[in-house]
Amino acid sequence: MSQAMIRAVFRDGVIQPVDDVPADWHDGDELCVLPSRRPMPAKRKYSVEDVRAILKPQGPPPDDATIKRWIDEHRVEKYGQ
Repeated sequence: MSQAMIRAVFRDGVIQPVDDVPADWHDGDELCVLPSRRPMPAKRKYSVEDVRAILKPQGPPPDDATIKRWIDEHRVEKYGQ
């Protein structure tokens, strides 16, 4: 996993992130590059179209009687008859 890098200036005991070397940078200031705590976003393995196809319903939703049967079957498995 790669990490993003943050440029910062250490000044007066405080690390201040910067985009570029500040105009008021002095020789006594330290310019450092720090690893970010947040990893860079990983490359997507699936496209948006792939995810939509995976999440697309395969048929009509179950009716109330089917749901009740599933719940009853689960209770029998969990607690016995």
